[in-house]
Formats: sequence, C-alpha cells, structure tokens
Amino acid sequence: MVKKSICLLIIFVVCFTSLNVLAAPDTAEGFEIPIDVMLNGDFILCTQKPFIENGTTYIPIRSFADAIGATLTWNDADQSALLEKNGISILFYADQNNYVQNGTKVDGNGAKLHKDTLFAPVKALCSPFGWEIAWDDFYYVVYITAPGITVAETCKDFSYTFNDMLWLSKLTHIECGNQSIATRIGVANTVLNRVASPLYPNTIPEAIMDTKHGVQYPPAHTEKMKNCVPSASSMIAAKCALNGINLVGNSVAFTHVDLTAQSWAANNMQHFVTIGVVAFYAF
Repeated sequence: MVKKSICLLIIFVVCFTSLNVLAAPDTAEGFEIPIDVMLNGDFILCTQKPFIENGTTYIPIRSFADAIGATLTWNDADQSALLEKNGISILFYADQNNYVQNGTKVDGNGAKLHKDTLFAPVKALCSPFGWEIAWDDFYYVVYITAPGITVAETCKDFSYTFNDMLWLSKLTHIECGNQSIATRIGVANTVLNRVASPLYPNTIPEAIMDTKHGVQYPPAHTEKMKNCVPSASSMIAAKCALNGINLVGNSVAFTHVDLTAQSWAANNMQHFVTIGVVAFYAF
C-alpha cells in the first residue's frame, strides 16, 4: 500500500510539473537579476520585470505585444498565447519547450510561467520579424532594433535612465568595497529614499553630491567616483534598488558598525537595520 501511494505521488508530481515550464531566473547572491529591454531606443514598460535564465532573456509576452502594436490572443483552455503582426503569427504554449511560427514548430526555448505571467525569449519574439538583438552585459540591457516600429508612450518605461544606473552603481561600488549585494542595495536605497524625501534633492546625482545636510557619501566627492568602473555586483544592486527592492526601510544614512560612536547618524537618528558591517539609520 505504501509503495502504491509513493508511486501515485511520483506520477502526480511528474504530471503536475510537466504542465507548466516554470522559470528559474538567474540570481546573484539570491537576488533575481533585473533585465531591461530597449526597443528602438525606448525602454519597454513591463508588467513583470524581464529576466535572464541560462543566457536567454525572457520578457512578458503581453508587454512585448503592446509595445510593438501586435494582437495577442490568450487561450485559457490550452494555456497558449498567439501573437500576430504584419502577417506573422507566433504561438506559444506554457507547457512546451518550443513555439509555432506561421504553423511551423520551432524547437528551442519556449514560453515560461513566472510570477503568474507568461514570458517568452526575446529571440523567439524578434527572429520571425527579422529584428536585430544585442546584449549589454554592463547595464544588463537587451537592445532590439525593429525598423518601422514606434513604441507608444503608454508602453514606455521612464522609471530610470542609464545615468541613474551608472551613478547608483558607482556609488555602491566605492562605498561598499567587498561587501555583499544586500549591503550595496541598502546603500542604494538610502539614495533613493533621499530622492523621494522633500528634505533632499530630487535626482540621484544631486542627492549623492548633496552637502546641505552634511556629506553622507564622502567617496563620491573624490576622484574615486569619477574614475570608478562599477562591478557587476554593484550594477545588479543598483538595478535591484531601482526596481523596488528595499532592505532598509526609510533609512537615509549609514555608517560602519565600528564607527557608530562618532557617527552623527548613529547618535541622532533611529537605527533601522544592520546588514553585514553597515548600520542604517532613518529619522
């Protein structure tokens, strides 16, 4: 009886997991690596953040279809999405490692479910149209060149810019040394919290260089900031923070735990959390 139950359980698990090709996004120290997709010079606004898995970039099919002005039909019965534009049809199933282009099956990376959203490889979405794709491994951005396509204003993402990513990643790099990505995210959070506060400048570069309320980021005022080439960990941390990951609440200041005795923040603000050797403080 026990053996029979185990066999039934194994069959159930195999059948259940085969129903959906679930995503396993690449991570860095446990944090999912945020990917941006740029189409003809515009960042695409996505319902869920694009991700990379084993060298393949995935984007929400619905967001991509909206960005290029395509028709997308969802079939709940067989969990499929049909994208149609310019006489080209691409059919994706959530349970198959392939897709169908104009009636012909194409083997390779198919669609995957992630956070209740169906994603497809950028290559599978662009190749049928002959569009070019390029990968930027510094900013973690995929560039799509699609002649004749104009992204509607409502489908553009204005959340942050390359300059925001660069400034924030450079700061986390020079401030954190060999600290963890979590610590780097925390430092980036303090900058974004300052930008959101009426007490500080409302842009990332100005908030970092602000001296009106003291100097929170001394290395930023040196040649280190000017000459810094941020590491991949720093860029990932900056993008995680820019995409809403907050590990330090409303903290706007931090200090090394060994320097709390002489720290103005430690003596005048509320301690929120300590990550590694860095303590974070909020008003």
